[in-house]
Amino acid sequence: MCTRTKISKGDCRTNLVDETIEILQNIKDKYESHHNVNYTEEALIACVKLTNRYMSDRFLPDKAIDALDEAGSRVYINNMDVPQEIVDLEENLESVREEKNNVVKKQKYEEAAKLRDDENESKRSYC
Repeated sequence: MCTRTKISKGDCRTNLVDETIEILQNIKDKYESHHNVNYTEEALIACVKLTNRYMSDRFLPDKAIDALDEAGSRVYINNMDVPQEIVDLEENLESVREEKNNVVKKQKYEEAAKLRDDENESKRSYC
C-alpha cells in the first residue's frame, strides 16, 4: 500500500488499480462458476477502471468486486431459458390486462369485472 512519504497521490491510485486488477484475477474463478459465465482480461480491467472513475462514493477493491458480481449475475439472468409455458402464461396475463384496461376506458364495468376475474385466475395458474 501507499505511504505518505515520497509517493505522489497519482502513484498510489495507480498501485491500487493494479492491485485491484490482480485481486479480480485471483477471485474471478469463483464468480465464473457461481454465475456460469467467463470474464475476459479486458472485462476485469474495465471493471476496475470504470468503477474507479464513476463510482466515487465507494472504494476499490470492493466496488470493482461488486460490479464484477453484478455483471455476472445480469449475464446469467439474461441468458436464462424461460419455459414456454411461463412465457405463454405471461402473454395471456398481459393480454387480459390490456383488454380490461380498454373496457374500463369505455366504462363497461361488468365486462371489466369479468376480465378482472380472468386476470386473477391467470395469476393463480401462474403461481
